[in-house]
Amino acid sequence: MRCRIRRIAVTIIFAMLFVAMGTSVQAAARNKLVQKDGKYYYYDENGLKLKNAWKTIGDKKYYFTKNGAAAVGCAKIEKTNYLFNAKGVLQRPSSGTYIKIKKAKYYKVELKGKVYYVKSNGKSLMPGAYCRDNKMKFLCIGSNGAYDEAMTKKLNGLSKQEALFSKLSAQLTKLGIKQVRKTAVAGCYSMNGKKGQEWFLDYKNFSVLIFKCTNGSSYVLGIYDALTYDQVLEYM
Repeated sequence: MRCRIRRIAVTIIFAMLFVAMGTSVQAAARNKLVQKDGKYYYYDENGLKLKNAWKTIGDKKYYFTKNGAAAVGCAKIEKTNYLFNAKGVLQRPSSGTYIKIKKAKYYKVELKGKVYYVKSNGKSLMPGAYCRDNKMKFLCIGSNGAYDEAMTKKLNGLSKQEALFSKLSAQLTKLGIKQVRKTAVAGCYSMNGKKGQEWFLDYKNFSVLIFKCTNGSSYVLGIYDALTYDQVLEYM
């Protein structure tokens, strides 16, 4: 009986010490960024973890998630992707290699062997297909927010001039990329004497110009980031 009481007393003492240690650590961490178990947390003036909030510390910006840990890698915050390094610092590049999507600059950033395209405000490209630099070339972003080289090559192979549009269309459908609008245009394109009509097909992040023959077959003429056919004519 005495041994049992002694064991219970020891357990209670250890529990009290553990709680006291935790309380002292929390009390010491006020208005401070703390690293714990490989993650970063920010404790406010009351010693409480900052959660679901942005915080600028010096010249560095962080986002602390619902459990208080700083976001790392590519994180979706309020329907927008942002890129953070392993220490939770928001990546805001302003120099180096970049591409243009609808005239906006996205800088190339490499993290843990993956490539991301990020604006100077830290926002990175969302998953999907884009027309880069308006050079009739696709650029694809995977579900993880990183550049998808394999799918980029595949779409660019399917979108060469006068390639059958049905193959490109099937791949876009497979990726869940839907056409949102189509407009007949008064073009003057001729393909081996075949008669037909030019169409401007709008998708979420790009547009495809096709030539639809009277026999029903359609062919790719170009990929653009323009929103209207008049803008396309400016690029030609």
